[in-house]
Amino acid sequence: MRNYWLWTAVLIAAVLALVSMLSRGSPNVLEDNFSLARVIYLLMLLGFIGSGFFAAQQMRLAAAIKQAVAWFAIFAVLVVGYTYREDFNTIFERVSGEVAPARAVSTAVGNIVLHRRDNGHFAVNANVNSSRVQFLVDTGASDVALTYRDAERAGLEPWNLDFNIPYRTANGTAYGARVQIQSITVGDIKIYNVEGSVMKDGMDVSLLGMSFLDRLSSYEVRGNKMTMRP
Repeated sequence: MRNYWLWTAVLIAAVLALVSMLSRGSPNVLEDNFSLARVIYLLMLLGFIGSGFFAAQQMRLAAAIKQAVAWFAIFAVLVVGYTYREDFNTIFERVSGEVAPARAVSTAVGNIVLHRRDNGHFAVNANVNSSRVQFLVDTGASDVALTYRDAERAGLEPWNLDFNIPYRTANGTAYGARVQIQSITVGDIKIYNVEGSVMKDGMDVSLLGMSFLDRLSSYEVRGNKMTMRP
């Protein structure tokens, strides 16, 4: 009987602590039906866990208390993780940007941050129309220049284009064709009706040039980071 009342006190203390954590993490957590239902579900789950300890009458008290503390710690971590999930997502975005430089990292205010590669260039994965294309950001390029293969994947039908415009490339003069790109999406930034060109040859990677960058409100490079603002 003494153990029963001890476990009851432990369970009540755990419930009160849980409610206090929820209220501090989200002050309005109990003000709508969905949040209230979530709290009730969490409390029922905690009660179910606690009932298991009540049933273990043969368990030594010290071992039972240790397991109760461990379960409560796990439960608290889950609640804190859910409460601060947006902050953890921001941290994940920043870390992934460092690990994968071509990944566009969205900030809280809607900007896009790119990280410089080891070769000194800024690369970014973008969507051209509905197809994924990896670009090198090139402020020296007057427009968005797509390789033949990337243009084909983006549905621009390069086999029907007239490649009669000369371009200077690192490999010499190459010929391209003007196109109108329906949309280019980088992270959370989406620009419609972008002037571009398709290169028949002479280019190994597509370039994200000024016809896209000039449509942004601003962009800047500081150290190894480029920030694009919609």
